Amino acid sequence: MRILTPQAPRPPRWTRGRFVACVVGGVVVLVVLLVAIGVAVGGGGDDERDVAASTAGPSGTASPSPTAEPELTGRRYQLGHCYLWDRGGSSTTVDDVSCDRPHLFESVSDDPADLSAEFPATAARPLADDEWSSIYDRYCRTLVEAYLGYPLDPHGRFSILAIVPSVAGWIQGDRKIRCGIGAYAPTPEKPDNDLSAGSAKGADQSRVYPVGTCLAKDTTGTGPVACSTPHQHVAIGDIRFTDPPGAAPPSDAAFAERAGQQCAAVARAFFGPSFQQTSTVNISWFNIAPESWQAGSRSVSCLVSYFTDAGEPRAVTGDARNPVPA
Repeated sequence: MRILTPQAPRPPRWTRGRFVACVVGGVVVLVVLLVAIGVAVGGGGDDERDVAASTAGPSGTASPSPTAEPELTGRRYQLGHCYLWDRGGSSTTVDDVSCDRPHLFESVSDDPADLSAEFPATAARPLADDEWSSIYDRYCRTLVEAYLGYPLDPHGRFSILAIVPSVAGWIQGDRKIRCGIGAYAPTPEKPDNDLSAGSAKGADQSRVYPVGTCLAKDTTGTGPVACSTPHQHVAIGDIRFTDPPGAAPPSDAAFAERAGQQCAAVARAFFGPSFQQTSTVNISWFNIAPESWQAGSRSVSCLVSYFTDAGEPRAVTGDARNPVPA
């Protein structure tokens, strides 16, 4: 049996996805920059392309383009409400949906956070991602953690999301940001899925993977990939430690003993009661980092992991019951 280190934070999906303001029919159409950050910041994208939110129709009025961006500013976001919009589609509507339905953004406040005291009318708009990250940490973290009811797990499935002013909006004096939560919800079919169902409020933050999710190790850590691509691990179930909030984390040895016993049972349930580990097919799991344990995370994924005769990770393709050497 082997223990894996905590998963690397997922790359923030919307980092530096810039939208712009444009003039259509003599009217300034303001859109927003939406930036999502994981609390433990992962790799950011470098796509600098700006996309106009709308184009002029034959009558000179604004009409959605085939890739119209949602109108995220100029609306109210309510505490505890969840929102969904069409990314890269033809609709600009932002829908207030039940949090039980798939959504992208869960609002943690009725009121936006106001940056005007720190950034008066003459202040330049922050440009660098680390500047915005610091702003989110200062203005949104307290709201997010108060809403969740516990500290944010830096290795967990929830992230701080913020809707912030566009360049044009900033020039016109907009200093409001809307703080919220997004969730990482990978599936075997969509390893980078960030459409989640269920409210984050009071939920276990642990990042666990659905049965059948394939995971591969790269320079940033171990994360989900399509099972048709090379991978070294497959999720076969998850376990939960029942220690109450505030309990001290178990020692590494105690954690390994408890996780090993429970994941062995998960493996027998998945593969059949006759399943036995070998030198090249092991059961493994992710450790829970002390900061995650203190934040209340108690669940981990159990994995089947593949190794060479020399004990080095071995890549396969396909599912856990029918792996093919990569």
